Amino acid sequence: MIRAIPAVPGTRAAGACATVAGLLQLALGLTAGAFPLATSGFSPWMALSAVALLLLVAALGGLAAAEVAGSGRLAIVGLAVAIAGVVTDLLAHAIAAIDATRSVSPLFPVGAVGTWAGMVLTGAAVLLARRWAGRGRFLPLACGLYPVAAVLPAYLLGDGLTGHLAQAGLGLLWALLGVGLSRVRRSWLPPVAPTRLPLRLDRFDDPARRP
Repeated sequence: MIRAIPAVPGTRAAGACATVAGLLQLALGLTAGAFPLATSGFSPWMALSAVALLLLVAALGGLAAAEVAGSGRLAIVGLAVAIAGVVTDLLAHAIAAIDATRSVSPLFPVGAVGTWAGMVLTGAAVLLARRWAGRGRFLPLACGLYPVAAVLPAYLLGDGLTGHLAQAGLGLLWALLGVGLSRVRRSWLPPVAPTRLPLRLDRFDDPARRP
């Protein structure tokens, strides 16, 4: 038997961050072909992408605080790798936003691969911990596997527009993860055992009735 208690503090805010970040990535992916990317100077597209990644850092922090992946080594390593990957990707986008000529950097693939690998490990930890009820428990793993199955082939085999469209699908997954994270309840805690107090008959003993 398990008892449900209110949501973990901070998970709603973290879920909101992931939702906004995912929707922003979805919009950027769908509209990437509508305007040319800057080749010099400030890049608004890269700046908005950096904002989305900053929100994802907060979201992953909330995912760690929710403890839905457990507290084992797999969860710790997975979340650490994922956060490090997002931070690296954030750094790459921030640099490219300031100077669009630096939009080709090894930091981009390093950050992306780190994020994907970290989410695969985190997703596996979530499933093994069995602390997240409902379909949302599959979303962390989906955020790690989908880029390998769709985003990476789209960039390698297709053109840039195809890659951006695939990236929009990843944004949708992040948004769904945010919705699921905002609804997480720590329902895996065991119930509190009832306290049994010894019955003291001497408290009800009338001295006048003693022999």
